[in-house]
Amino acid sequence: MATWDERMKPRLAKAPKSLHLLTYWRIHSPFSKKTASCDGYEIDAGLELRLQYSADDIIQSELFRGEDAREVMDAYAAALRQELLDNGFTDVSLQ
Repeated sequence: MATWDERMKPRLAKAPKSLHLLTYWRIHSPFSKKTASCDGYEIDAGLELRLQYSADDIIQSELFRGEDAREVMDAYAAALRQELLDNGFTDVSLQ
């Protein structure tokens, strides 16, 4: 049995996986006057799509799992882009 000190000793946790895969598109908001990007990440739980102003300022995220996760994430990104364009947002070309 572990001693009190052994049980209370902090354990190092592995940093969560967050590997940037791609940027789908960038879009300018007529409301906030900011430019947001739609990025795909590989995380521990699967694939994640983030609509974000920056890595620290995430507007929305969606998680995708399963064998077709990448295809579903691609389709979701395209549908989200079209919805934002239909609501007055402006596409910003990637450089």
